[in-house]
Amino acid sequence: MKIGRLGILLLVLAAACRAQELALKVVMDPETGRPGGVEVSGKVQESLWLGISFYPYGTENVLLDGSHQVLQIDPGKFRHEFALSERFVNGSVECALWSTKVEPEACDGPCQWCEANGYHLDNRQIYLYGSLAESDR
Repeated sequence: MKIGRLGILLLVLAAACRAQELALKVVMDPETGRPGGVEVSGKVQESLWLGISFYPYGTENVLLDGSHQVLQIDPGKFRHEFALSERFVNGSVECALWSTKVEPEACDGPCQWCEANGYHLDNRQIYLYGSLAESDR
């Protein structure tokens, strides 16, 4: 079957309409040269969940040692800033967009995440991670 130029254009437009964007930016404190916060931004075509976790350096148990937050993101562009606690400087950050937030009663468990946090996220769409290391200035 031959696809004409219009067909190809429609396929490209359909793919672009479902595109999602996610960016992670560490915001440095200009006075100390240390990470002072994290900015997460992007664009989504449908309502999704943003999960972000911070970990201190040397984390061995991500569930217990990390700090975890979840936000529902409405369709369109978004930008959220998160202050960075001193205990996470030189640690790491990870964030992801998920399509589903599962409450414990709907979880097929046993689920350590639901037990510890009262929910888990499912159907990951995009994932980013980064270091929260100090500047070399």
